[in-house]
Amino acid sequence: MFNDRFEVDWVTGKPTATAKKPKKLRADAVALLDLFGVYGEERHRVLDGERPRAYTEPHDDAPKSTQAPLWMVQFNACAVPGLLQTPAYARAMHAAAGISGAHLDGMVEARMERQAVLTKRGAPRYIVIVDEVVLHRGFGGRDVMAQQLSWLAGCARQKHIDFHVIPFRRGGYANSGPFLMSGYLDKPPVVHLEHRRSDPPDIDFFQGLAVRLLGLALNSAESVRFLTKIAGEDEWG
Repeated sequence: MFNDRFEVDWVTGKPTATAKKPKKLRADAVALLDLFGVYGEERHRVLDGERPRAYTEPHDDAPKSTQAPLWMVQFNACAVPGLLQTPAYARAMHAAAGISGAHLDGMVEARMERQAVLTKRGAPRYIVIVDEVVLHRGFGGRDVMAQQLSWLAGCARQKHIDFHVIPFRRGGYANSGPFLMSGYLDKPPVVHLEHRRSDPPDIDFFQGLAVRLLGLALNSAESVRFLTKIAGEDEWG
C-alpha cells in the first residue's frame, strides 16, 4: 500500500534537500505517478496540468469496457463510492434522489453486481480518495451508516484497495467533482465523470489532480485508523 511519508523531488524521485524550490510529494503520490506510467520530465506536464479541456461520458462507478482494468483511481467528496457501498447505503442514497419502487430495486441490484470487479480473481488495484464529509453525511440513518463504515473499514484493509481520507484539518482544495479513472494494459486510461458528456478528457489533468488530492489525504494506514475512530464514536457507533 501507499503508506510511507517522506518528501522527494517529483521529477527525479531523489531527496530534495539541495534542489532549488522543488515541488514535493509524499512517496505514495510518487507511487501513484509510477502506477500511471508517468516518469521523468513528463511529470512536469501532468502535475502542472490546468483545468480539463474536455470530458468523457458519465460514469456509474465501474468501467464498462470489455477489457478488465489493471487499476482504478476514484475520488468522491460527497458519498461513499458505489463500488464500496452496502446495499442499505446504496438504497438510501438513491431514495434521497427521489428514486423508488422497482426502479430503485433495479439500481441497487445493478450496483451490487458491479462490485464484482473488486472481488473476482485478478481484481484491479483500486485507489480511493474521499473527503471526511463522506464519513459524516448520513444516508439512511444511524444503523445504515454504522454498517457502511464497518464495511468500508473491512474493504480498506484488503491488499488491492488503498483507501485515503482528506480530513477537515487539511482545509479547502480545488475540486472538479467525482471522477473514476481506469488504466488498461494496451490502451490509454479512461476517465469517467458524473453528469458530463463530451470528447475524450485531458488525462494529464486528472492524473495530476489525483496526485494532488492524494497529497492532501492521510496515507492508507492513517485513513483506516481515522475511519475506525469515526465509526466508533457516538455519531455512528
